[in-house]
Amino acid sequence: MHVVAAPVTCPIKSNTVFVYYTGDGVSGLSQSWMVHFLSWWEIEDPSIHHVELSAAQLAVCNMIDKTKYPSLKMYIELGG
Repeated sequence: MHVVAAPVTCPIKSNTVFVYYTGDGVSGLSQSWMVHFLSWWEIEDPSIHHVELSAAQLAVCNMIDKTKYPSLKMYIELGG
């Protein structure tokens, strides 16, 4: 049986303010803290929309073209 993977799409929307790179899914204390912090911030301020990106999603998002994501203010990559 051959399973076909769904195509990877870019989850960044026009109202996304922060993008957080999760990499290959390796978790740790820093990553856990960041996810909880951004989730809390979005609850406290609904204008703060964040998106977590996997390595595959980052590869399909054209983040160089700044006109595609007018609200994007920051890209966060732990350790990088």
